[in-house]
Amino acid sequence: MIPPSLPSFAQERRVLAVTAEDAEGGEPSGKTIPMVCLVPGRVDLAALEEAVRRLILRHPVLQYRFVEDGETVALDRVGVRAIHCEVTDAADLVTGDVSRKAADAAIDRYVRTRLDHPFDVLGWPLVRVGVVRGDPTVCYLSADHLVADAWSQSLVSLELPVLYQTVLTGAPDPLPPPADFFTFAAAQRGRFTAGAGLELPMTALRRSLGGRLLHPPFGLDLSWDETGSRYERRHVLDAGELAAVAAWCKELKSTLFMAVVAAFGAALREVGGVREAGMLIATHNRDDDRVRTGIGWYANMLPLYFPVTGDLASTVREVRRALMATLEFHELPLARAAGELPPEQARDDHPTCFLSFTDDRGSVRADGPVREMVDTAMEHGWSRDSMPPARRRGYGMWISLRDDGLGFAAASPTPHGSGGRLAELEAAFAEALVNMRPPSW
Repeated sequence: MIPPSLPSFAQERRVLAVTAEDAEGGEPSGKTIPMVCLVPGRVDLAALEEAVRRLILRHPVLQYRFVEDGETVALDRVGVRAIHCEVTDAADLVTGDVSRKAADAAIDRYVRTRLDHPFDVLGWPLVRVGVVRGDPTVCYLSADHLVADAWSQSLVSLELPVLYQTVLTGAPDPLPPPADFFTFAAAQRGRFTAGAGLELPMTALRRSLGGRLLHPPFGLDLSWDETGSRYERRHVLDAGELAAVAAWCKELKSTLFMAVVAAFGAALREVGGVREAGMLIATHNRDDDRVRTGIGWYANMLPLYFPVTGDLASTVREVRRALMATLEFHELPLARAAGELPPEQARDDHPTCFLSFTDDRGSVRADGPVREMVDTAMEHGWSRDSMPPARRRGYGMWISLRDDGLGFAAASPTPHGSGGRLAELEAAFAEALVNMRPPSW
């Protein structure tokens, strides 16, 4: 019986990788998950700090620090302590008489630096919270990827307004009981440590890879400035256009996720000339209601390769075929799989491409155990401002379905002299999605 106080495979791998980089004198590796909300009026700082403390109290994964000892990683429970909120005035970030757009851009740049600032992976807490006081007030919370993923990001944006309001009013906490990430991590370790639980999905993975790399290289030949960052946000489809794409998918017996992946493959073909697209895709392991309400690193990355044809419908069919084969091993942790493959196949020292896809529509959330959280967050006037996680090695795109349509946030290191190709890629991706229409439309 594996105790629930052990980290997951992904957490262990990240801690060991970061501490190894530190020992070699490398730059701190920042893998942060951001949450940004716009709040009407002024924020009660003491109430916000208490709300974050209660957030930590709700979620066990936020109450531990990681302890590294050679080749092993353990957990040490810190518990719940007071949280200090960073405070900045918007007026201090804006110099001179500038437009509202320029002022917003200055605030955005500042918040970005705070979101991306690396955590000490052996320290505590692995979250930070701050506000930029203005009209509206910007509230930001950043967490190391060790304790959060994109789904967690969505949960925090729902839970924090609710907890803040309960502090102000003294009302009872209406949130549903949270899932415990370490129960999930213990079950993962118990299943994939050895035996048939590991052997069967590894066989499926090897068959799917067919000798290819576990971490697919980015389809565009670019050189990167690892000291800089590029971020892009774009709204691609409005609600009506999204409905048209959904209808097109229905005719093809596919899903919106398959269409998004196919559109990205089509963009790689148009801009980079690829005939086979390869990318890491994120699965969030949240189909079970017992884990839907948990903050933690539940997300898993899977390698997906598929041929890209000149026809979008054909490419969607290829994605569906490849994805069905890939999902056979969707619970197999990528970090665990890497240790079972030959080093030349498991290497991850090159820029990769990865896609994350989340459904943040209120109508969808209302079907699960977070129904009341959606309504309560909207009641209090907090609006979520989507920002991409801190850039990794290579190119990442986080696609989100919202009530107002579909948008994405992208992050990467700064390309050397060829940033225009990334802009071309994103424009081609958007165009491919817009062009997905049923014949009757």
